[in-house]
Amino acid sequence: MNHLFTDDNPETTLVGLGFKNVEKTLESIAKIEDYFDSLEQQQPLNAWTSNRTRPKEFIKNSIDCHKYYQKQKMYRILGLLNRAKVIYSKNGNPEIKESIVLLSEWMKQYKINKKLKINSFIVK
Repeated sequence: MNHLFTDDNPETTLVGLGFKNVEKTLESIAKIEDYFDSLEQQQPLNAWTSNRTRPKEFIKNSIDCHKYYQKQKMYRILGLLNRAKVIYSKNGNPEIKESIVLLSEWMKQYKINKKLKINSFIVK
């Protein structure tokens, strides 16, 4: 069972992420982007994904690889966003509100990019 504030899979945890202010949120987004871009670069084709990700998936080609690691980024950002919303609802900190806006904007951009990439694959 997944819990918003527990660590059910410590081996897949990215340490040091946060959303207490805009600077920490930007640092966290960059850390997530860099981490999963690095894993994507290291991912061999026709192989299972790293033990540092869940769920495990068999990657056949570069398109599947890119989609998988983009989705991993999205799940991490979504986790931060949901945690930030809960904390903001309890204390109303305006700095956390700014972080929520930033994380929401990242999610919006992810959805736009996902649609564009899906459409480009359909055209080919």
